[in-house]
This record gives sequence, C-alpha cells and structure tokens, in this order.
Amino acid sequence: MHNNYNIQISCYVINEITGDLPKCPIDKKQLNLPTHIELADPSFDQPSSIHMLIGADIFWDILKSKQRSLGLNRAKLISSHLGWLIAGPIPLNSIKQRQQINKTHCNHIITNQNKELSSFARNQR
Repeated sequence: MHNNYNIQISCYVINEITGDLPKCPIDKKQLNLPTHIELADPSFDQPSSIHMLIGADIFWDILKSKQRSLGLNRAKLISSHLGWLIAGPIPLNSIKQRQQINKTHCNHIITNQNKELSSFARNQR
C-alpha cells in the first residue's frame, strides 16, 4: 500500500486460517498512535478475517529496524516493508473486551491431504 515492495511466495490455500482477529474492536484512541505513521493494516482495530499467515523465513525479511514504544507495558510499533506493524499488549477498556480476551481460543487444521502437505513441505526445502 505504501511502497513498491513485493515478494514472491508459494501458499497453501485453505478456507480459514483462524477466527477473526482481533476478537473484539480496539479503541485506537487509547493507544496514542502517532498521526504521521502509515500502518500496514489501517483497520487493525476491527475484527476481520486473516488472509495470509506467513512463515519466519519471510517475516524477518519484511521487518525493518525501527521500533517505537507506545508506553510502559504497551504495544510497540515496528517498521516493515508493508508499513508500521503493531505488536504487544493492548489496553482493555471495556468489560466486553476483557471477557473476549479471557476466553481460550484453540485453532487447528484437520485435512485428508497429508500426502499433499508432506509433498508441499519437501518441495519448499
């Protein structure tokens, strides 16, 4: 969105990676985000489906070296080729948010395509 960075990757396509994230809306005003930054996901604060899960082999290539703290025990902003990423603790300002976060969520994939997955993994080495 913010530059001409691109990378070619191979993906295994599945119907759903995980449930919507975040689990409940986040109040951006509570984060005190700097106004001049360009976020990789400007709507990170609204529950939405996850479109892609990348591996560490690509993740570390996407990151840049700048970081900005949003305060003690608060999230950090991390620069990336995709824009700024937000990671870390988010203040919970509502009972609904606390209830959602305190639930345990377990995600896994069951597939009958084990041979395809094994073949896919071998071909990626």
